[in-house]
Amino acid sequence: MTQERRATEDDLFRKEALEEFATSRAHGRLLRISPTWSSWVFWLLLFTLVSGFAFIAFVPVGQYATGVAGITSHEGVTALFPSSDRGGLEVGQQLVLIPREGTGTIACRIAAVDPAILGPEQVRTRMGTSAERILSAWSALDGASPPRAGQDGVVLVHASILAPVPDVPVGLVGRAEVRVGDETLLRTFAPGGGR
Repeated sequence: MTQERRATEDDLFRKEALEEFATSRAHGRLLRISPTWSSWVFWLLLFTLVSGFAFIAFVPVGQYATGVAGITSHEGVTALFPSSDRGGLEVGQQLVLIPREGTGTIACRIAAVDPAILGPEQVRTRMGTSAERILSAWSALDGASPPRAGQDGVVLVHASILAPVPDVPVGLVGRAEVRVGDETLLRTFAPGGGR
């Protein structure tokens, strides 16, 4: 009797061992000893990572050139942009002037882009008295000194105001923004991809 019982126990343990061996390959030993929630957390994290990389690689993000502008007449605005943004500035693009005084935004259209890279003295020569307000606003808005002549210079842009704003005084200064296109984050962060 004991021998029969022992044979039955051996068969039982053998069946369990074979079953364990077969299922450990199918399910993975790590997943069998880990908590049950770990498998769905793994798939959730994998989905999040793949979605994030797809967003970075394929979703376009708007790029803007920012500078400083001042209203030089009731119909016109003159803006200064860093020379690094010159390639994205074209005649016909919409320029938005955001005054410091908070009177709302003023929509303009670029009428002319000066091809030269100017320093502060050249800007003063071309613009006269309104240049001082714009150059001093550059450091107030961006927290940095205006660019110098040469590679760090500025590009002079003339724009016309699309809809006349009656209460806006000539000489009002503010931030100028121009949308210069769309780039994916992957191209923006790639070497040489950003501005």
